[in-house]
Amino acid sequence: ESEKATGGEEGGGRVSVCGKDEQQEEQHHEVRNQRKGKEVTHRINELQRIFKSITHITENVIHSSVRSTFLRKMEGCACEGKRCEEGRCECFLGFGYRQCNSRCICIGATCDNRSLLSGSPYVRRNELEIFFSEGKSWGLRTCVPITCGSFVVEYVGEYISIQEYKARNKKGKALNYQLMVKEHFPKQNIVLRHVIDATKMGNCARYINHNCTPNLEVRPLRVDTMLPRFGLFAKRDIRKGEELCISYGNPPPESCRAFAQKCHCGSPECSGYLPYDPNADRREDPKSQAS
Repeated sequence: ESEKATGGEEGGGRVSVCGKDEQQEEQHHEVRNQRKGKEVTHRINELQRIFKSITHITENVIHSSVRSTFLRKMEGCACEGKRCEEGRCECFLGFGYRQCNSRCICIGATCDNRSLLSGSPYVRRNELEIFFSEGKSWGLRTCVPITCGSFVVEYVGEYISIQEYKARNKKGKALNYQLMVKEHFPKQNIVLRHVIDATKMGNCARYINHNCTPNLEVRPLRVDTMLPRFGLFAKRDIRKGEELCISYGNPPPESCRAFAQKCHCGSPECSGYLPYDPNADRREDPKSQAS
């Protein structure tokens, strides 16, 4: 798990990255084009037309398993200046990291603490695209340069409880688009686990692949409620045409590598394996991985 600058930690991450069965028909068509030497790309405003089996959404859908206490609306800040500042604005205080919400009276055009509320400019200007690559299936890349620290996209999907997460993975088929994030609060001795499942509904962020040296980081940020939203921010300057990647978590221990998938990120620091969550897979016989 990689320590977050936001005070949280990124947990086991998505279960895997290959075998996207719900897109099998469309993917076979793209593979045929790839073999003909055609580069297969789609701008993000085309995704609903191309992938009809996926419900494309712009904000999280809250599953009924999530406790209603986390959905209580939070008050906004009373900053009267042009922007909110840490140490002065109440949105920077309290449990977890917050961003300004629709109840804040700060000026939206100049406040730097409204990235999730304002939305990604790269998504709004259609400056991201998905592409098909051998070994990793679909990926997401940028069509323009991105400056270090910029908000790139929010990971959106179905917000589910840990109990629902375990129930879905007990059905014997690993789900490829689950993002799990752990938040550690040492002073309160609390660890919170959050899961976004973008298997059936999500946005372009569901196509982001793992990399052992990622150029994006996941930040859990609270806006309107105590349920954090997950913004993906640039860890460094990103070149035009570069694939956007996050880390799904730490490489698996030796005892779990028989179950883990090989990593194809291509990084010089590649661990060789994708992160693996043993609690999300029912298989006990290592030989079953090859079937």
